[in-house]
Amino acid sequence: MQYLVDISFPINFDENFTKLVPVQKDHINNLISKGIVLSYSLSLDRTRLWVNIKAKSEEEIKDTLSTFPLYSYFKYTVFPLAFHASGYMPSVSMN
Repeated sequence: MQYLVDISFPINFDENFTKLVPVQKDHINNLISKGIVLSYSLSLDRTRLWVNIKAKSEEEIKDTLSTFPLYSYFKYTVFPLAFHASGYMPSVSMN
């Protein structure tokens, strides 16, 4: 099942938050490589993050989100999805 997670960050960032941003990016990229995070988008003002996550339940979503380095800084809402469509990318052939 896929879920869209709407994450709200604080408007004012402290120094620790700023230091954790690159760690957060690396963590999400790792989850993408594992097929857990399917996509993510950050608002221009950097106060909202939308993450498309593949999971078996909302409880699994909560477990995944709790591993985010910025977890203590954000609030979130989880939306179960009927489907998620993105741009088509053909399969790569090594031939």
